[in-house]
Amino acid sequence: MTLRPMRLEDVQAVWQIEQESQLSPWSMDSFASSLHAGYAAFVYTDDDTIIGFIVAMIRSQECQILNICIAAQYRQQGFGQQLMQHVLALAKQQGATTALLEVRQSNHSAIALYHKLGFNEISVRPNYYPSKNGREDAWVLAKQII
Repeated sequence: MTLRPMRLEDVQAVWQIEQESQLSPWSMDSFASSLHAGYAAFVYTDDDTIIGFIVAMIRSQECQILNICIAAQYRQQGFGQQLMQHVLALAKQQGATTALLEVRQSNHSAIALYHKLGFNEISVRPNYYPSKNGREDAWVLAKQII
């Protein structure tokens, strides 16, 4: 397994994982725009196959985790945690003191991971995400990076 920076040629494979995993997925243009904007973006590969990714915006003293996803057959094996730890370490190196993210209230496995990493809920965005049954709240979580 290899963790490396995301490249433009990775966008199709990253988007495919996103499509298979998310109810309201990013577009390929969103991933490409993130790379052009200089966001921190990394992929995990198994040989040459992308199995997961993370995209974060590190600006000033804040790191905003924008998107993270692991392909279904690779979940619950620690890859999401390793991607998060990598980006948090990078954010700390770049002077960030706070990390923020939002998550669907129903995404219990992601919430458990974020709690394990020291994130705590700081607010709720009501009816933020589209869902199969209408709308779903987003929880905003934060962590001090020390």
